[in-house]
Amino acid sequence: MLKALAWLPALILILSVATGATGLPLSAPMIGCYPCDSGVRNYWQDANSPWAQQDAIELLREQGFEWMRFGVTVQNHPELDATADWAALPWKGDYWSCREVGHRAFAQAAAAGMRLYLFLFLSDTAAHAGQQKPPTAWQDADVRQTCRLLEEHCFETVAYLKASGLNIEVYEVGNEIERGICGFRPHERVPCPPAVDQLRDMAWMRDNIWTPEARMLKAAIGGVKRADPQGEIVLHAASRPSPEDLLVTAFFEAMVEFGVPFDYAGLSFYPWVGYPSAPPVDDWRGQLGRWVTDIAALDKPVIVCEYSYPHHPPVQEPGTVVRPVPGFPFTLQGQAKWLREFLDWCRADPSVVGSFYFYPDYAWRPDEPNSRTNGLFLWQDGHLVPVPALLQLGQPSGLPSR
Repeated sequence: MLKALAWLPALILILSVATGATGLPLSAPMIGCYPCDSGVRNYWQDANSPWAQQDAIELLREQGFEWMRFGVTVQNHPELDATADWAALPWKGDYWSCREVGHRAFAQAAAAGMRLYLFLFLSDTAAHAGQQKPPTAWQDADVRQTCRLLEEHCFETVAYLKASGLNIEVYEVGNEIERGICGFRPHERVPCPPAVDQLRDMAWMRDNIWTPEARMLKAAIGGVKRADPQGEIVLHAASRPSPEDLLVTAFFEAMVEFGVPFDYAGLSFYPWVGYPSAPPVDDWRGQLGRWVTDIAALDKPVIVCEYSYPHHPPVQEPGTVVRPVPGFPFTLQGQAKWLREFLDWCRADPSVVGSFYFYPDYAWRPDEPNSRTNGLFLWQDGHLVPVPALLQLGQPSGLPSR
């Protein structure tokens, strides 16, 4: 137990009374999270970070997160393995989520009693629905060459992480990959005629994006399985609100048809944000339920790989539409209520086997209006304070131990 947080049980009791929450663990599917920058700031001793002297992973485990999802880029830096004092090395941007940082984060999570879920960015940097840049060294490789590079990278990364005895159980190959990986995307490495609407023309996507992507994913999964034959595989798609939501099930249908060997279909789900062409959908249960039903028909269980909900009005990013789900205002109580109902919904659907909160270690600063508001902590007067939504978490998990 962290000495700096010895006050936490009393605070939780106060918050539970204020919000009407009991604080009792929910009987839910696999409950996990993706903490990220808190670790890096701790490893390099960022004195301005709320996590400078505290272990986010240990605290999140204590409060009910049983699994940790963590992403690793194609970067590797042997100098990090050569020293235990990373703060003695000047920070470099390439260190972010490199495989050595992933190893350290997983080792911390395992020591805290968490189960481990690795996702592979397949890029030098963060890859997501908005960008899937090929690694710099791969940018001139064609599909056949990229397949070879992916197999080698995935094998070497998994073998490196498991060599120290880490029991990684789940592997997500790529991150939000429904529109391609490694730059093989519409208007990037794949020409897209002006008349084609990539968000609605599923036949074009199947022929031009998903056919080569399936080849690359098979190679990447082959590398994972060569290093860990028992590992379970997730393919992860971002979700877009209606009427641009065809991509979700069409992507998984294509991957099944093309024989890509995966165990779980992953989704990102942020019901409070959309786009001018597809604003947020009020009926979040109906939207998510339709995807889960369609995916379950493919004999694939669903993991919500990413989700969150803000506790204060978030800063609206360019090109997005942000609004609260009706009945769930952007307040501490609204966030707690939505999270409780979301977890209840996941628990009730047997096809949903897990969910992972995205960046729970964001610590909102009231004096910085542009700071992120969808984390599970506040930073007030030099103190780290958990928000009421943190009380809504619990387990047991939905996956058996290996």
